Amino acid sequence: MACAASALCVAGCGQDGSREGSESATGGDGGAGPTEPLREPPSPPDGPVADGTVITVLAVTELFIGDTDRDGTLDPEAWRELGYDLDGRLSGASDGNQCARLEGADPGVTEDGAGGIDNSFGRNLLTVIRLIDPRGSENIAGQIEAGRFSYLFRFDNLGTGPVQTDVDAALYLATARDDPPLFDGTDAWPVDFDSVIDGDVESPRIVFPTSFVTNGTWASGARTDFELIVTIGGAEMPFNVLGGVITMDLVGLDSDPTATNGVIAGVVDTEQLVSEFRRAAAQYDSSLCSGPIIEGLVATVRESADIMLDGTAGDPSETCNGISIGLGFNASAAMLGEVAPADPEPPDPCAAGAGGSTG
Repeated sequence: MACAASALCVAGCGQDGSREGSESATGGDGGAGPTEPLREPPSPPDGPVADGTVITVLAVTELFIGDTDRDGTLDPEAWRELGYDLDGRLSGASDGNQCARLEGADPGVTEDGAGGIDNSFGRNLLTVIRLIDPRGSENIAGQIEAGRFSYLFRFDNLGTGPVQTDVDAALYLATARDDPPLFDGTDAWPVDFDSVIDGDVESPRIVFPTSFVTNGTWASGARTDFELIVTIGGAEMPFNVLGGVITMDLVGLDSDPTATNGVIAGVVDTEQLVSEFRRAAAQYDSSLCSGPIIEGLVATVRESADIMLDGTAGDPSETCNGISIGLGFNASAAMLGEVAPADPEPPDPCAAGAGGSTG
């Protein structure tokens, strides 16, 4: 997939940061600690089936990866407000009643954010990415504003009511436009070839057939797998989000639809992330094909594992094999453009005789 030279190209989900989930959470050190409402995805409501007759498309206008507040202010603790509780517990920095951290890992790896939010990506991995591409996070806003990339949500039967069931929804990666977007509903974004089946924009690969709206918040429904793309200095690092949840708060559905408080949450396979991180780092700088620097960074990625692949906390007899992730976004009205041609596979920068870029 073609992506901009930003720190992160993502698909998003939405949640109001104040949403409350379960009545209380288990304390982080294996015993009963202070109770705190868990921030869990909304449950499907009882209500009318969505009956909208006009296709609604929203394009991501802002992405939040965990190091800034939603107003763009740098905040190393911002990750605590992005994501959902996935494992049904509030884990502390020294929790001994869940999957075992990798030997040598920081004891705080498993620490949750507010309301049990699981987001080791924001807590631990942003530091690793910024070591290779220090400007990555700061470049995201500029890349979207320049029309280099976005993500598109398509709703086929979304109505205007605050409660709707069986909303047909899909997600696409948008590739570079010829002109900067206006974000006024008139922008037609080209659709990445890999986002669809057989080049058909009517056949998106990522669909949410059981999505719904409750109290004005759209939720993707049953947990599903989908792909995200992190880029390091323009080098793509795709990986699958397992058991992912996407939500967003919708307003203006009768005239000028927008989405705020977007959040995406799920689990990433640690070893897949390691493999893609190696490849992306080498594409960014071929000196990272081998050596102590890349091995040290890879070790830190592995040590960020904080959860099991199935989204459960596991137990001390199991080693954590997944990395939780939480991201945020806002979106505004847009249009689906044509499907862009498929991109060729990039050369292997570590192959004998291959040249690579340098940072």
